[in-house]
Amino acid sequence: MAGRSATEMIWFAVSVIVTISLVGVFIGIAYNYSDTIQDNARGEAANYQVEAEIINDPAEVPYNETENNLTFYVKNTGKYRIDMSQIVIGLDGKPHNVNGSAVDILGNKTRWTAGTVAKINVSAPSFETGEDHYVWIEVQGLFEGDRMGSARDSFEFYL
Repeated sequence: MAGRSATEMIWFAVSVIVTISLVGVFIGIAYNYSDTIQDNARGEAANYQVEAEIINDPAEVPYNETENNLTFYVKNTGKYRIDMSQIVIGLDGKPHNVNGSAVDILGNKTRWTAGTVAKINVSAPSFETGEDHYVWIEVQGLFEGDRMGSARDSFEFYL
């Protein structure tokens, strides 16, 4: 009888140790998931805090026929600065990388900060007038701690 209760006591102690170990593993897994979710949420928050909007009148998009350039006016409607070297414009389904020399910030500004408007010239050598066109712009901005966020806007226009 005494041998039986000692064996039961050993099995009880082993089961408690195994249970505590499993609880520790599950807590560690839960912390890893929560860290991953927080990191993903910060990245998504950056995308919502970097915003840009094409503010051209769709009926009056400036087109320079001698230089084959379209001009778009894009306003930084987000909270953070947009990087002028990280701009891609799609014109009728064809992406165009925009270098910094094609971007002018209106109002004698040197940085594309919140609330400012950029004038962006896009080369369009084989552009057809008298048709409907589609343009989209994608920009990237710096967000807290040098995180990058991106924004996209699009619209249709007739020229």
